[in-house]
Amino acid sequence: MRNEERSTVHLPPLFPPSDALVVKLLAYREYYVMKFTTFTPDPVLNPNDFIMVAIYGPSCELAYIRTSKDAAWTHIPSLLDAYYSDVLYYNDTFYALYDKGGLVAFDISEDSSQAQPIMKLIVRNRMTPAEENRYVCRRYLVESYKGELLQVQRYRESRVAHVTKEFKVFKLSFDQSQWVEINYLEDEALFIGDSTSVSVDTSSTSTQCQSNCIYFVDDKDTIGFDVGPLDCGVYNLKTRSFSVFSVLM
Repeated sequence: MRNEERSTVHLPPLFPPSDALVVKLLAYREYYVMKFTTFTPDPVLNPNDFIMVAIYGPSCELAYIRTSKDAAWTHIPSLLDAYYSDVLYYNDTFYALYDKGGLVAFDISEDSSQAQPIMKLIVRNRMTPAEENRYVCRRYLVESYKGELLQVQRYRESRVAHVTKEFKVFKLSFDQSQWVEINYLEDEALFIGDSTSVSVDTSSTSTQCQSNCIYFVDDKDTIGFDVGPLDCGVYNLKTRSFSVFSVLM
């Protein structure tokens, strides 16, 4: 086996040490870093020079850092009155999803001298009839292996009930600036969760994933810090049914 050189990048703290909220919630600090996404302009020549965007804090705000030039994290103000739910680097642009379905795009380039990135509103916040009657516990951004930008909505009966009841998938229509619901993923499976969300081509012989299915894990939420991974499984988008997934060894 070939030995590969590995290096460690030390980042400044996301939470200021003097932050009173952090001092109060010190034992639960890791629960308030919700999501990271990174982009490395030149992963071969400069693998340690990258841009990282994080969703953090009890209000789920955005911050970014460029390891090649920034000594501290930069907070990104929100365009809409809502929390951020997910962030993804897609087609040379960062996209951030709000918990009410709104979507913004922004660019953070290495050579930019602007203190704040220019935020562009792609989709406004909008609650569908299904969302108004049921609790959407999470929204995820996924880049389809076909190159489409997808949003996955995860439904539970309430904030207390820790059991997923349904998923809905939407494709972004850039021409119409809106999310369009899709009911079939064809030869595709989605893996969603707090760590990352990915799309898999199920027609490939290298995978044993089921087509038209969503594989999901129990997200780290802040409702009960001591709750373990209970809500995991596979959801078939066509039959609207659940099954338990097995680990392939």
